[in-house]
Amino acid sequence: MNILFIGNSYTYFSDLPTLFADLCRANGHDVRVDSVTAGGRRLHECLTEFCDDLNTEDPLGKRIAELVEEVEYDVLILQEQSCLPYHDPQRFFAGAVGLSTFIGAWRTVFYATWGRMDGSADLDYFGWTRESMTKGLYDAYCQAAALVHGEVSPVGLCFAKAVETTPEIDLYDPDKSHPSYAGSCVAALSHYKTVFGEMPADLSTLKLDDAVAAKLVAIVDEVVQVEDGE
Repeated sequence: MNILFIGNSYTYFSDLPTLFADLCRANGHDVRVDSVTAGGRRLHECLTEFCDDLNTEDPLGKRIAELVEEVEYDVLILQEQSCLPYHDPQRFFAGAVGLSTFIGAWRTVFYATWGRMDGSADLDYFGWTRESMTKGLYDAYCQAAALVHGEVSPVGLCFAKAVETTPEIDLYDPDKSHPSYAGSCVAALSHYKTVFGEMPADLSTLKLDDAVAAKLVAIVDEVVQVEDGE
């Protein structure tokens, strides 16, 4: 299975693509996982002005074009800049649809991220709460998925559940925005269940404390619901 991640620092923190690939291989899946990321990146920046083709003048757009020429992807995992889907959904939709259409993977999965941690300056700036940001992001990702017949990996909802039920496990980086290592593990678990329809049995590659791993698995398994046959 060939899988391509496109995103920004929420994807490259703790090298999420490698965390996910190692988890897949430990559980018997033969995968090739590639990633194209840059800090603060917006999906539409990889595309031409009207989001109808890859922008090969852009380094990330050029890299995506090279990969698509070489590899036929089964799964595309898209992660937008962490405020844009809620703040400017139309721009998000344009980038998401453009990339999904151009790459033409069998499945497009949207990495739905989370609201900022309480106390974040960004929440104050936009007048949001952690809860309203998480919901706004999730709703926007669901709308984007509907536009391309895609799926949503609800990582942000997993974060929200963990904040409520296991506050002793810190999923946030000290900057109140990015994921901690445990937060990246939650993302890897959510993506795994979204792609394969079940939770992984072997968690050894995540290198988490057994008790922490068990709690996170329970949260992700409850939150991430997949349809039969996916």
